[in-house]
Amino acid sequence: MTLHHVHRLPTASDLLARDEARVQSINYRRLILKSKTNTITTAAGRTKRSSSATGLVHHKARGDANNSSKSNVSGGDGGVSVGLEPGTSIGVANYYVKMGLGTPVSYYDMLVDTGSSLTWLQCKPCEIYCHPQAGPVFNPSMSKTYKYLTCDTPQCSNLEAATLNAPMCSSLANKCIYEASYGDRSYSVGFLSKDTLTLSSTSNPTLQEFVYGCGEDTQGLFGRSAGLIGFARDSLSMSAQLSPKYGFIFSYCLPTPSTGSSRTGTLSFGRSSLYSNKNSKENATLSNIAVSYALTPMIKDPDSPSLYFLRWTGMTIAGQPLKGVSMLQYQSTPTIIDSGTVISRIPVNIYEPLRDAFIKAMSTRYPKAPSFSILDTCYYTKPRKTAMANGPDGHKKEGIMKILLGVPEVSMIFQGGAELKLRPQNVLIEVENGVSCLAYAANYATNGLAIIGNNQQQTFRILYDVTNSKIGFAAGGCD
Repeated sequence: MTLHHVHRLPTASDLLARDEARVQSINYRRLILKSKTNTITTAAGRTKRSSSATGLVHHKARGDANNSSKSNVSGGDGGVSVGLEPGTSIGVANYYVKMGLGTPVSYYDMLVDTGSSLTWLQCKPCEIYCHPQAGPVFNPSMSKTYKYLTCDTPQCSNLEAATLNAPMCSSLANKCIYEASYGDRSYSVGFLSKDTLTLSSTSNPTLQEFVYGCGEDTQGLFGRSAGLIGFARDSLSMSAQLSPKYGFIFSYCLPTPSTGSSRTGTLSFGRSSLYSNKNSKENATLSNIAVSYALTPMIKDPDSPSLYFLRWTGMTIAGQPLKGVSMLQYQSTPTIIDSGTVISRIPVNIYEPLRDAFIKAMSTRYPKAPSFSILDTCYYTKPRKTAMANGPDGHKKEGIMKILLGVPEVSMIFQGGAELKLRPQNVLIEVENGVSCLAYAANYATNGLAIIGNNQQQTFRILYDVTNSKIGFAAGGCD
């Protein structure tokens, strides 16, 4: 008899528990950065590490060392776009792209994370442990262009800023060892490497010497993804490494998980971020229609310099400001936008007025349901059948759209007047068949951080223009 491991799709409770662990991780990282002293612990002086990282220190050498830190990319290219998918099929509530790596190229399901810096994926021979993933594990020995990075390279020295863990060095091969750990006890440990990156199945290689982590031990809440792509403001992030070629600018549109197989989101770099795309599963082709973004300043926070902060100035529900919340309360709340968090978190002194106003607006529309996991404001809701809007051929297309009548519009307002006008699908999240909850939760951490999660970002085009320190929003970005 042959036994097969069955991959159970996660429940809503599973995904919300992972989301809470994610927020704890962000709070933890912020706390660590705030408490760091000016004393820098060097890799040579650091002795207390995880057992997996220590185990790799004496790992036998494979491959050729390469000390080069120069990139072969050149400036001036217009941009590139790739399809972006909901991660429910691989067991996460985040989003993933197909990232091509190696020569010849193979593609891997990689989570998109604006809250992380280092990109890593699982690699054979999985010296210690690899979690089950969709598709094959990357085999560096099969790539003609794979190289590991040695301990004296600048990229190795930059690991501590990217991961908060000083690098280690393999004593037998002078290989640089990274350790990416998270506050929820998830981690990836392996060798800092470089190889050819490809972001489209029909394009030439995107970057010849892309630096990433080749994981030999990965455990945690990564679902069945192959790994994670870091998009934070750090020199080792993918967006930073692509900036000499495309500029430090990228955008994405996150589709709703119920959008269906005929539509997908997009992840774009460079000029592609400024124009609309025609989407497909693998690629997105550029049109000549400029996206009209509402822009707000991107703020750099000294306690968390790699995260994307913006200044929150107000919030309304059904067009009315929240009672008892002053503009100063919003402005004094450190606020980030994050692709990896699902449910938006706001400080309790703002969450409670929002919840109370929402309950009042919904009181005559839908019956209350019990709380669900971290969500305390839930309702019994029923979708209604309706005709869809005209398709691209001009004909009506019939279908089922989950339109919840009477759900009040919630708006988040930011410095300069940029506004996220949230539709029912952004305000509520379905947790069970016929049960939906307010997709906000209180952040009880002492840092008072607000996090704009991906449920609120769905169907908007979100722009990250790091060069000009701007964040932008455009409604209907996945159309």
